[in-house]
Formats: sequence, structure tokens, C-alpha cells
Amino acid sequence: MPLNLDRFRGASLVRPRDKVAVSSLVPLMFDTVDEAWFHIRGLMANEMFIAKEARAEHSPLHALAEAIKSGDKSEMTEAFRKMMGNSTDSIAAETAYRHELIKWGVIDPETGENILDDSDVSKIGEHFPLVFLQVSDKIMALSGQGSSVGEASGRSGNKTKSGAS
Repeated sequence: MPLNLDRFRGASLVRPRDKVAVSSLVPLMFDTVDEAWFHIRGLMANEMFIAKEARAEHSPLHALAEAIKSGDKSEMTEAFRKMMGNSTDSIAAETAYRHELIKWGVIDPETGENILDDSDVSKIGEHFPLVFLQVSDKIMALSGQGSSVGEASGRSGNKTKSGAS
């Protein structure tokens, strides 16, 4: 079958959506277990790269390189400690990555807008680590599926809190 760019260019594509049970967040975020769902969507490439950049910026190797560039011996010592896993004040690179996935991927089911801010996501990660892992795993899986052809039924799923696509 030959390549059909006209069909591709004219297609109405919709990112995949799903929901994840988060019953451990009752009664903090939901009144009942029946309501305890995060609605999620697959991410766009740019959102995935933002998450990957967060992971890279929090890597111990990045911190060591920055410390060496600064020439500050105490910074170099602390960066080396982080690299060796001997620091408790650093954020793991994978945590930073998953934080961004959740921030971009948890949406309002009606508007498609992102609903969690950085402090919400951090609190979930700190106090509900399995929810944090399960939600971010599902967002990664949805993102890997790619979009499908279809109508968004009035919900684009492409908006952020600011309304940008």
C-alpha cells in the first residue's frame, strides 16, 4: 500500500485516555471510593521531552558536571556524595521524570485540562508512592500507544491549565 499523506494530514487524531483507581486518596481528594479515579491521557512528544529533561537535570552526573564547572570544592564534594547515593536532600532523577508525567497526564475528564500542580504531585509522591508509580506507569503506557483516529467529542485533551495546546 502506498504512503497516503493526504489521509494522514486530514485525520482527526485523539490522544488515548483512561482512568486509574486511586482509592487510597479517599477522603483526601475524593468523597467515596466510587469517585476515586484519576482520568489520564497519553502525552505529546514535547511533554515527554519535558519529563526527560527533568530526569536529566536531577541526575547525579549532571550535578557533578555543574559542580566541576563552578569550581566550588564544597559543591563538588556534595555532588560526589549525591552521585554515590550518600545524600538525602536530593530528588531522584526518576522521581523528577515521573512527577512531570503525572503533572501533564492527569486531566479533567470534561475539559481535558491538566488539574494537578507541582505541589499536588509532590505530595502524592511523598505520601502515596504506589499511587505515584501506578499513575505514571499508566501514563507512559498510554503515551506509547499513540493517538487514534476519531472525534474528541468536544474534549481535545490537548489543553493545559493556561489553555495552550
